[in-house]
Amino acid sequence: MENIKTNTITNWQERKTIAQEKLEEKLEQNYFSVKPKNYENLDIIQQNYFSRLDNYSGQFIEEKFYMEQNIEETQGIFSSKNEYKEAFTELKKFFALTKLYGKGLAMTSPKVDEVWHQFILFTREYHSFCDEFIGRYLHHEPNIPSRMTKKSLDESFHNFVHSYRQTYGKIPEIWGIKQS
Repeated sequence: MENIKTNTITNWQERKTIAQEKLEEKLEQNYFSVKPKNYENLDIIQQNYFSRLDNYSGQFIEEKFYMEQNIEETQGIFSSKNEYKEAFTELKKFFALTKLYGKGLAMTSPKVDEVWHQFILFTREYHSFCDEFIGRYLHHEPNIPSRMTKKSLDESFHNFVHSYRQTYGKIPEIWGIKQS
């Protein structure tokens, strides 16, 4: 009996240590920030842009998700508020990359894409956000065969991966991209 209790405590401690290490790694990466890895080297205008984008809360989007918890469409999309917060942060990074690089970027994350879908429903806020942070209205177009070729899909995927890594470093798991 004592041995089982000791093993249970050890397993729990190991899981707690692993979870703590993952949390520390996320915090080290400035996990919930859109500031790029070279933020300190940016000029004051660029730093101001990323600070304003970082501070944009879009709380109305989160509120909508939690109001619709019982609606089948959104139930189970996010397992926690931190998972939603990560998806929203990554969406803001996606928008920043769109502004910085001006290229078509692939949306590879269903969770980040769902936040974008909800944001678009707030038409005035989305339009204002686009004007302020992207400099133009960013249309959301699904990747369907009649609208995109394999070459353009591959190119937009490459554009995303290259620009993300160049600006932010390692791509988080939420994007569903295997690290090479």
